Order: sequence, then C-alpha cells, then structure tokens
Amino acid sequence: MAGISRDYVSKLEQGKSFPKVEVLLAICEVLKTTPDLLIFGSTMTEDRQHELLKLSSQLSPELQDLLIKIAQVLKAYQSSKNAGG
Repeated sequence: MAGISRDYVSKLEQGKSFPKVEVLLAICEVLKTTPDLLIFGSTMTEDRQHELLKLSSQLSPELQDLLIKIAQVLKAYQSSKNAGG
C-alpha cells in the first residue's frame, strides 16, 4: 500500500502499533472490506454501524484512536475465546 512501510504493517500485525482512522479506512479500501468486518470479523447491522459512526464522529481524534485500540483488544479477546483460549 502506498505510503505504508512493511515495518509499519508488521507492527500493526504484532499489536505494537495501532492505525489511525484514515489508515484503517485505506486498508479497508485496499482489502475491499469494511472496518467492522476487519476489526470484529463479522458485519454489524446498518443501524449499529450508523450508531457507532455517529458516536465515534463526536469524539476527539485522540478518543477515536482509543476507540480503535479498544476494538482491537476486544477482537483479540473474541478470537482467543473462539480458539478455545
């Protein structure tokens, strides 16, 4: 992906770094997926997507970054539970 180094992608994969909203959206565009599918592994209803988008758009950029980090932790937790961990 243009403008994103392999080192940065590696840090994302290892959980050592977290993407900003703009980067997350760019990754979704390249992968032809949605943020909820990428983060949670399943799609949300349109109502839930709208509610989450509305709420997150009212947050400061710093809190949006925190929201992404929280979602990533929740996704990892869900994945570990699904894997029997």
